[in-house]
Amino acid sequence: MEFSGEKLTFKRIFNYIFGLFLITLGVAFSIKSGLGSTPVASIPYALNLIWKIDLGITTFAFQLFLVILQLMLLRSNFEPKHFLQVIVSVIFGFLTSISMALIAFIPMADNLITALFMSAISIVLIALGLFFYVPANIVPISVEGITQTIAIVLN
Repeated sequence: MEFSGEKLTFKRIFNYIFGLFLITLGVAFSIKSGLGSTPVASIPYALNLIWKIDLGITTFAFQLFLVILQLMLLRSNFEPKHFLQVIVSVIFGFLTSISMALIAFIPMADNLITALFMSAISIVLIALGLFFYVPANIVPISVEGITQTIAIVLN
C-alpha cells in the first residue's frame, strides 16, 4: 500500500473531505430510497438496524475493525502510516451522521418512482464524490485498505 508522497495542499485536502462528504450524502440517499444501501455502508447499515446505534458510529466501528484486520493480516508489513485510516474512519463516520441528519426531513420512499429517483441521486452523489476523493490521493478509507491488504496477502 502506498499513500501519496505529494505535498498536501488546501485544495487536495478540501477535495478529499468534500469527496468523502458527497459519498456519505450518497449513502444517505441510498438508504432513504428503501432499496438498500451502498456496498461501503451495507454492513454498518445492518449493524445500525440491529443495534439501533447511529449509522456514523457503526460506520466508524466497522472501518476500525477493517484497520485491525489489516494489522493482523499484514503483521510486520503494516506500516504506522496505515493507522491514518483510523482518522479517516472518524471523519467518514462523522460525515455519515451529518449526511443522515441533513436529509432526515426527507421521508423514506413510498413508491418505486420515488425510490428510483433517490437511488439515482445516490449514484450521482457517490460518483461525484469519487471524482473529488480519488484524485486527492491522500489516505484510502479502510474499505479500500482491506482490499489492498487482501491483494498483497494473496499475491
